[in-house]
Amino acid sequence: MNILAFSLIVCAASVLAGFLGALTGLGGGVVIVPVLCLLFKVDLHYAIGASLISVIATSSGAAAAYVREGFSNNSHWHVPRGRHYYRRTAGSLFDG
Repeated sequence: MNILAFSLIVCAASVLAGFLGALTGLGGGVVIVPVLCLLFKVDLHYAIGASLISVIATSSGAAAAYVREGFSNNSHWHVPRGRHYYRRTAGSLFDG
């Protein structure tokens, strides 16, 4: 199987997994990770990594859309500064 055929089959399986995940309320990774491992003989670590990358990309896109549309409260996203920041950082280094 060449790379183009493999990519098309994995793309079709991913669309089906996303559809099934949307219907059941679960993520598509619940479906696609076993499919990649059992049907396509992909190593488990690579399958989980691919699922994690897609979750991060989707979450980042959704977060950007929420912020752009003003649906999120950004008042608590302050930049830590001052002596308290350095105390917390030093304390976290020495915490056992």
